[in-house]
Amino acid sequence: MTSNFFLFVAMIALVTGSAFGNAGSITNTDCEKLVGTWEGSHTDKETGVHTDYEATHDGDGSFAAKITIYEPGKPVQIENQKGRWRCRGNVFQTSHVDNNGEKHHYQYRILEITSSYKKYQNFYGDQLGPVFEATRKNGHNK
Repeated sequence: MTSNFFLFVAMIALVTGSAFGNAGSITNTDCEKLVGTWEGSHTDKETGVHTDYEATHDGDGSFAAKITIYEPGKPVQIENQKGRWRCRGNVFQTSHVDNNGEKHHYQYRILEITSSYKKYQNFYGDQLGPVFEATRKNGHNK
């Protein structure tokens, strides 16, 4: 699996609460908008790896996701994940354990969220990662 794959998987897992101190103007009420099923895609401009995903975030803090990865010259990879998520302010965090028993923790800043659209950016401490966009899947509203 590539590092790009793990970066993308970050969109769907739970880290420690240390990042919550940086919450911005998005409120916890806005965090409730994350509940539901979302779909999106992302293409890494450097590697050409394209990823499609569908993720359902439940109100109890659990999530399930299907991620499909199209890497040039390699077979299509499909990963099904289950894990935990949480949100406070403008920080969204996810965690899951992969098939090898390895834990993955990721965090994102929510840049924009409505009832049908979200835009968020992966970050590691001071380092900013890619920006992702997703839309709510029809029939799966909060």
